[in-house]
This record gives sequence, structure tokens and C-alpha cells, in this order.
Amino acid sequence: MSKSVAQRANQMKGVLGQQGGSAQQVAKGLGKAAQGQRMDPAQIKQLAPYAAQMQKIMADPRLAQVFKQLIMRANKKQTVTADVNEMDLDEGKIKDWAKSLAMAGIFVAGLAGVGSINDAINNSVPAIQAMNTALEMAKERGDDNLVAQIEKDLKGAKLRLDIGKDLNQVKYLQDKYEKFIQTESLTYESKLQINLNQRLK
Repeated sequence: MSKSVAQRANQMKGVLGQQGGSAQQVAKGLGKAAQGQRMDPAQIKQLAPYAAQMQKIMADPRLAQVFKQLIMRANKKQTVTADVNEMDLDEGKIKDWAKSLAMAGIFVAGLAGVGSINDAINNSVPAIQAMNTALEMAKERGDDNLVAQIEKDLKGAKLRLDIGKDLNQVKYLQDKYEKFIQTESLTYESKLQINLNQRLK
């Protein structure tokens, strides 16, 4: 693996502005870091540009989501560039799924880097995220009855989103937990709809 890492590191020199960098030191440094070992100063210096880019990625929600997908693929020992046709097929399914949600009035946020419908449910449906927020607050308050109710709503919503049926109930739950929805990642139209709903209540 070290040889392959060094080859890729050599290809990335230009992107990282590291023309005089040592690909071998990058590979050795990553190997040590992966094993929790201390790197020597030369290796730390070579890995600094990678760490700087990692900070940028983790600070950007969309880039972080793409990075998450890469990690998931690596964990499954899949090649990120493998089977482009299969990846395109998955993306098509996700887009069709998102359209069906939009038609039911269910908000969907940033799908960039999402690799599966299950992942989209957990990370790109504000209603689910809102219920998770409400659940955490109920747990902090020690309200067991409320926790049980929210968990029931959450389970039902995820099931309906997964099979793509009875979406009107998900829309009802979206309205029910609307005050917990984070609007930062929503489209302008979705934000406008939430503001309108709140004024009409």
C-alpha cells in the first residue's frame, strides 16, 4: 500500500502546491499516523498541506459529505472510480426519489456526494434531522414519554421515506417538527415556505 500511496501523493504535488515535496515521506507519514505512531519533523512538514486541505473540507458541509462518501467506499474496500455506470444509476435513483419527495411537499437539502437513499434520508431530509434534534432535547430533559413518541415518529418517517409510500404522513411530521428544522441548507423556496407556514399559524 505504501508504494501506491507514494504514487498518488506524487500526482497530487501540483494540486497541493508542493512541487518539491517528497511522496515517500508523505506515504511514510500517513502510515505512521494510521498506526498512531509519532511522525518525524520531515514527515509532519510533508503532510501539512494535506491537513490544511482537510480543514477546508471538514468546514464545508458539501465537501464533508463527499469526503464521507469516499470514506464509506474505502471502508467497503471499493475503488472510488470503479463502475461509473453503477454510480450513475444510483444517482438517477436518488434524483427520482428526491423528486417524489418534493412533489409531496417534503424538503430535501444538498444531495451532493450522497451515495444511497438511506444516506440521503439521514443526511439530506431536514424533517429527519429536525426529529433527531427534538429527540436529543427530549433525552436531555429526561422526558421518557416524549422520547418514545419522537422515536416512533422518526422510525415511521424513515420507513415511509425508504419505501416511498404514504409520504403525506412524512409531510405531516415535517410540519409537526418544523420549528426544529435548520434552514441554512435549504433552497430559497423552501425557506420561504417555512416562513409562510409560520406566519399562517
